[in-house]
Amino acid sequence: MMNTVVFDLGNVLVDYNGGVCVDMLGYTGEVKKELIHAIFLSDAWKAGDEGSVTPEEQLTQFINNAPHLEKEIRDVYEHLDGSIRKFDYTEEVLAHFRKAGFKLYYLSNYGEYLFEKTKYELDFLRKFDGGIISYREKLMKPQKEIYNLLMTRYNIKPNDAWFIDDRPENVEAANAVGMHGIVFDSHTVEEILTGKYTGGQER
Repeated sequence: MMNTVVFDLGNVLVDYNGGVCVDMLGYTGEVKKELIHAIFLSDAWKAGDEGSVTPEEQLTQFINNAPHLEKEIRDVYEHLDGSIRKFDYTEEVLAHFRKAGFKLYYLSNYGEYLFEKTKYELDFLRKFDGGIISYREKLMKPQKEIYNLLMTRYNIKPNDAWFIDDRPENVEAANAVGMHGIVFDSHTVEEILTGKYTGGQER
């Protein structure tokens, strides 16, 4: 019996977009492209998510990716919270599942610095029964260990849980450990709020 929903955060419950952050600061053209690659698309970003570098070390690595843009990189880093915004539908989706009696958990790849900077956009996390943020555990999706840790920590039976994520590889990993994964897209919210949500195709 389905009684649990596990949510990813980025691009599911919050809009994550590094380009918006860079735009907000007025950087355009080639400079914008270089900043996005030096920061958001870099190995240093992934290292932050997996908790293998401190925020200070991560910033240094960003700068090393494009030393000629040190000033601009520091500017983006200072305003990194501009890359995260809670979706308008988030509270309604959580309320829908809560009213239906589901337990709610989150499982997100998220770096320490960004998490601390965006806590005000993540105020809805207090409505969950629990969850895991990757940097704290030194694990990341789609590593199976992070899914197993979530299920063990909160006594979640995988066959009773939906897992909602925007990245197919993360959903595949959830399916592999026995959860019912679904790739989040523009239709998912409508299906949830109209009562048509069934968790996608049967595995």
